Amino acid sequence: MLNYKNIIDDFKQIADKHKQINSFGTGDIRQLIYLTQQKQGQPNTDNNAPTYPLMFVLPSSVQRDEQFLTYTFSVVIADIMNAKNYDTETHILSDTLQIAEDVLAQFKYSVTSAEGDYEEKYDVQFPANIQSFSESYDDLLCGWTLTINLVIDNPLNRCIAPFKPF
Repeated sequence: MLNYKNIIDDFKQIADKHKQINSFGTGDIRQLIYLTQQKQGQPNTDNNAPTYPLMFVLPSSVQRDEQFLTYTFSVVIADIMNAKNYDTETHILSDTLQIAEDVLAQFKYSVTSAEGDYEEKYDVQFPANIQSFSESYDDLLCGWTLTINLVIDNPLNRCIAPFKPF
């Protein structure tokens, strides 16, 4: 049975395997720069600034029905801009949009265990929204935020709940 941690681990694996993503993190948007758990494929134990491009996963919500859970995540794909040369913004937006689409495609179309077997675990709801941004966090960043809805088969089951006898 999949849980929240398993899903975050799958996002992390996608970031680790993608040749253009250099840092990975998850948490609140205020932690975007300071809580990057992975940097250059290694644990960021010293909380150093990320190496860009960065993939940062923000949990949004979980919708429960009787048979399924739908997890909604905002996936930020960002790169740092040169404040003295805003012409790079077009290139960064182009590259980070492609990375966002790569992440979406990996969840939708990876069909073998060597590719993560995400298609077996998740049903991706379409359409997926991908919104551009250009923001000044502590670094001047631009890129895209992919809103992805991952549906997993997880029937509601009172029998497995860890209750003491009533």
